[in-house]
Amino acid sequence: MKSKGDWSDYLDALEQRISKFSADGKINRLRAKLSENCKASATGKAGIYTLWAPTGFGKTLASLRFSLGQAIETDASHVFYIIPYMSIIDQTASEFKSFLPKEVILEHHSNVNTERYSDDELKNYELATQSWTNPIVMTTMVQFLDTVFSMQNTNIRRFHSLANSIIIFDEIQSLPTHCMLPFFQTCEFLASVCHCTIVLCSATQPKFNDAGLYLQLLSDGDIGGL
Repeated sequence: MKSKGDWSDYLDALEQRISKFSADGKINRLRAKLSENCKASATGKAGIYTLWAPTGFGKTLASLRFSLGQAIETDASHVFYIIPYMSIIDQTASEFKSFLPKEVILEHHSNVNTERYSDDELKNYELATQSWTNPIVMTTMVQFLDTVFSMQNTNIRRFHSLANSIIIFDEIQSLPTHCMLPFFQTCEFLASVCHCTIVLCSATQPKFNDAGLYLQLLSDGDIGGL
């Protein structure tokens, strides 16, 4: 498995999927506007962006549209989706695999059923979760924080794959308030030192406290534009 994705091919597949969506009705028009704004924002510089939009407005595919466009723009190595809830990972991975090659997507979370794997498949999966070299990696916030802050050898091996990547954090409001400031500082390090593009997705903005002020200083803008 090569580590860098065929971003143009993946974006073409996504565009074909999006072209089938209905544009009828006010909500669908707002969803389309959000998606188009994300597409247009993808040509911008690498940085830290937010994507605030109500639940049901299609943030998942809109953020993927941005991610793949930005991956082309910045010649990124990987796209990461960091999601706090298992059910959302399962749902999102299933959606992505409906139009993208299944082998490019690595799911790294405890809901993955490895009992059906052969010995070779299990070995390959374990190696993949230790290195995060698939083009698109979907994992949990816990795995991400372990990778960034833990000194275990496996986590250090994963960390290098984060460099020069597009990293999408979904449901960012679920992060405990006391963790937000060090988390945003980590985002700043990844963006400024590791040449990553960060997108913080949520239907609810973080509370206006020190962490919220810090995010305002870091953010390069909202890519949804609603």
